[in-house]
Amino acid sequence: MKYGKSMRQALVVCTALLAALLVPTVAMAQNADASATDALESAILRFNEGDYVGAQHALQQIEAGDLTSADRSRHSEYLQRSGLAVSMQRKSDEDLQSARLAESEGRVDDARRILNDIMDNKFAATETKSSAERMLASMDKQPAAPSPAAKTDTGLTDAQMDQLRTLRAASLTRRADEMVDAGKFGDAKQLYERALQQIPGYPEAVAGLKR
Repeated sequence: MKYGKSMRQALVVCTALLAALLVPTVAMAQNADASATDALESAILRFNEGDYVGAQHALQQIEAGDLTSADRSRHSEYLQRSGLAVSMQRKSDEDLQSARLAESEGRVDDARRILNDIMDNKFAATETKSSAERMLASMDKQPAAPSPAAKTDTGLTDAQMDQLRTLRAASLTRRADEMVDAGKFGDAKQLYERALQQIPGYPEAVAGLKR
């Protein structure tokens, strides 16, 4: 009987110790779930406020395994949405540079079309849209521009010429990259070389020719 009583006491002690060990573990798991959920809600809020880059970064820091099944689905959805938004936002910034180049070369219709694309891009940054809007308003006030053939670089300062050449090199390199993606390597090579004529040693063009 004594032996049986000792065994029961030992069992009670072991059970108590196990419970004491499990309680912090369960609490930690619950805290991790709550922390991950809070982080997800914060990231989604940033997305809805237009901070797509910040939202994407915050979402990438969240461990999906710490989320509930429903929240994992939302996490995956907003990862995809933020990725698209960041890509479209970067495109609008590149489009603004292309529009400035087109305007400087007298291709007003092209510039206007690109600027309207920016205005239609719901992911474009507020500052980018404001710049596009100002350019469109300025174009509406200007008299008809000369044809591209009649446009010259005469009258530009050295700094303006440098900026113009940089814009041209960037635009030509982007077009070359698109040709590479389309498998048109001959066209891409010509565009990279034209970019290097604008800015000798232009890094992106040099890298493109080495691909």
